[in-house]
Amino acid sequence: MDTNVYEGWVGKGKVEVTISRGKVVWEHDRLMIEQGSGKYISMPPFGYLFDGIDKIDSTYLSSLKAPVYREVSEI
Repeated sequence: MDTNVYEGWVGKGKVEVTISRGKVVWEHDRLMIEQGSGKYISMPPFGYLFDGIDKIDSTYLSSLKAPVYREVSEI
């Protein structure tokens, strides 16, 4: 389960240090991990984070009221 204390906040900045499981894994533009230290989490492609994006995109695109140009085919 992901937990982020800044969920929903808007900010500006740069990540300088990343801590995973109590250990610093990214600092001074270097990845500092040992091979095999990760944990695989099985998730479906485009998991829950992407649900509804197509709907939002189509709503936005239809709001532009831009013409659709189509080629005439000779079938």
